[in-house]
Parts: sequence; structure tokens; C-alpha cells
Amino acid sequence: KWRALVAYITGCLNGSSVNAVFPEPVCGHNEKQNLEDCLARGLRWYENAGMLVENGERGAKEGLSHQIDAKNGRQLVAAQIRTDCCGETGGAFLFDYLLTGNSQSLRTAENMENFCFDYLQEKDGPYAGMVRWSESAWETCYQDDVARAILPTLLKACFSHEEGARRHLDDAFSALDFLVKTTGTNGLRPNRTDCANLSQNEMERIRTTESGRPSAHYNAYYHAALLLAYKICSKQIYFDTAKNGLETIMALYPDTKREQSETQEMCRLIFPLASLYEVSKDEKHKAMLYRVTADLQRLRQPCGGYAEWDTGYRANCSRREAGECSLLAENGDPVADLLYSVNWLPLGFSYAYYVTKDALFYDLWADVARFFCLTQIQSKDKALDGAWARAFDMELYEIYGVPHDVGWAPCSIESGWTVSEILMGLMMMKFIEK
Repeated sequence: KWRALVAYITGCLNGSSVNAVFPEPVCGHNEKQNLEDCLARGLRWYENAGMLVENGERGAKEGLSHQIDAKNGRQLVAAQIRTDCCGETGGAFLFDYLLTGNSQSLRTAENMENFCFDYLQEKDGPYAGMVRWSESAWETCYQDDVARAILPTLLKACFSHEEGARRHLDDAFSALDFLVKTTGTNGLRPNRTDCANLSQNEMERIRTTESGRPSAHYNAYYHAALLLAYKICSKQIYFDTAKNGLETIMALYPDTKREQSETQEMCRLIFPLASLYEVSKDEKHKAMLYRVTADLQRLRQPCGGYAEWDTGYRANCSRREAGECSLLAENGDPVADLLYSVNWLPLGFSYAYYVTKDALFYDLWADVARFFCLTQIQSKDKALDGAWARAFDMELYEIYGVPHDVGWAPCSIESGWTVSEILMGLMMMKFIEK
């Protein structure tokens, strides 16, 4: 479409049609790519793009920003070290080791795990257990980010019986203990906590009031982490807090406090609800899982992706300018969000299949895996090849462009939230089958 527009303008200027010569696209996509090639190219991306700092001993970079260096046309690196991106990246390499026995992948995974717990976790004092958000936000704690950072540690303890499978497990429990102490009576935490404002009185206020935000974006993966931990150590408060929180969210569903979109909330609920049903065995919780799954299918597209949708445009980031915003211009746009929505589905559908043994979830996983084989970037630029950008146009089969997000624009690439979460979810099903 861009070529047609340029050809039209030059034709008007010239007075007749012009045989314009265009450069090759920087990014391409291949809907016939198989899953094995997709996984291999995704894992190569971390090194090719320079995401690993000292093979993970000093963490992993956040990814690639949406900004372009005008001097050479290359996408700038988002070099910040974020705990969640480090933990998730370690998870991708962990699953590669579990599947292939690749010892180098195990070293990278363990380096990432060490970095998160040894450098970014408070070990004693009033905030003991707190996992910091990033190098630039040393006193800030987001529970969803913590949950995703420690998820590989918990999954490894659940699924592996090898020596060392329980390393750092006590640190993971300590992280959850801090989060539970700062969770409201409704099983939910506030959007985040900051040490500067988190006095003992404030911690007590949070713990004794309905102080949390009923949002899957902020809380559902925190609940999933609690449930995995409960499977391992049977600590009752982990189960009670997660059950209370997820039931609070589902009592409001679908009118939860959305951050990006309604689609995002549904995608983020699949894995936590599967985890809840696994440990509770309550048919009510199973019905919640199937309800959200069925609702999500209304947004499925023929290519296997799921369109962004936000009834009433009530999400916090809906239709905003000059700040972080959702991808939507209008409901019905054929845009998939691989940073906040569809990226959660491979892990969610894998775990739901593991828990229920229902072929429905296997088929949904296979369908969305096909989508990610299509949407993975193919490029001669090794910094891009094998990654996934935030936004994908499911009609044109190319990166979708909306100009008004100044933080995580459509062409940005997150090492943790996007690439690692997708790879973990794709490999999880293969591990289950193995």
C-alpha cells in the first residue's frame, strides 16, 4: 500500500506513470515457517541482537525501542535492565534446556536466575523479599513483573526432578511473602508499591482494606505464581490469596479495570485460571476458565491471532495521546498486540491443556503457534531476525503502525514480555508432550 501511494504521487508529479524502484523491506514474514525453525531463530535472536549481558550474569537488556537512529536507520537498543525481562529471558533458555539438554542454555538460565535473586531482591529489613523493578526504579515493586521474573524458578521446581531444580526456591517464596504482606483483603495488590511511601502503617493499611486493583494486567500472574508455589510447599495463605483475588476479578468480569484492552484481560486470565482449577478442583473455577476461553474466541482471526477489542473504550490506555496507549483506533481493527495480549496465550493454552487434558486447549495452542510462526520477523538484519514486534496487522501480514504511543510503539521489541513469553509458551507444550 505504501508503494502504491508513492507510485501514485510520483506519477502525478511526472504527468504519467513511473516505474519506481523500491528497496527491499527490512522485515518479512513467512506463514509456512515450521515451529522448530521458529524456536531456533527466536533463541538465536538474543545473542545476535546483543540482549544478553555477559551471558546473563549481568542480566538482559529490555529489547529494541521504537526509535530509529537517523544516521544509519537502525532501531535503537532499549538497554535498561529490568527484572521481569531478565527472569523471562532465563525462562526461555530454561525450557530450551529441558527440551534439548543444551548445557549452554542451562548456564544462561541459571545466570539470569542468580542475577534476579542475588542482585535485585531485598534480603532483610522491613522490605525483605521485595524484588526491585529495574535499575532505574530501585524502590519500586510491580507484582505482575515479579511473578513473571520468578515464574521459571517455580515451573522448574514443578516439572523437573533434576538435581538443582529447587535452587532459589526459598528466594521465590520470600518474594511472594512480601507481596502477600502488601495485598488487600480482596486478594489484590495496588498497581505497585514504592518504598518511599511504604511505611509499616501503609503496609498495614493495604493488608486490612480492599486496596488492590481488580485487573488481570496487574494481578493475575501474581495469583498464578502463588498457585504454583502452593503446589510446591502447600502454604495455605498462597492458595487463599490467589483464590480470593481471582474470584474478585471474575466477579467483575468482563468489566475489570482494564489497562490496554478487553482482549488483554482475557488473554492474561487463561494461565492463572488453569492454575486455580488445577489446585482447587472446583468446577466453578473450571467454568471460569472455559468462559474466558469461549469469550476470547469471538476475537479470533483466520490467521490464528486475536484482535484487540475494548468495549466502550474504557481501558486506562485506550485512545490516549502523548503517552502509553493501546493499539486500537477502532474496535474491529485487524490488529494483534504481541506485548500485552496474544503473547500470553501459548503458555496459557499449554497449561490449560496440561491441567484439563482437553484437546480443545491443544488445538487452540496449535492455532496460536501457527500465528507466531507467521508473525516472527524474518530479516537480513540479525538484530531483528527471529524476534516479534509489538503489533501485527492480521490482514496485511505486516507490522501494524499506530503513531501515538511514545513508550511501546508498534515496532518495539521486548526481550521478556514478548519474545521470551512467546518462546516459553511454545516450548511448554512440546515439553508436556515429551
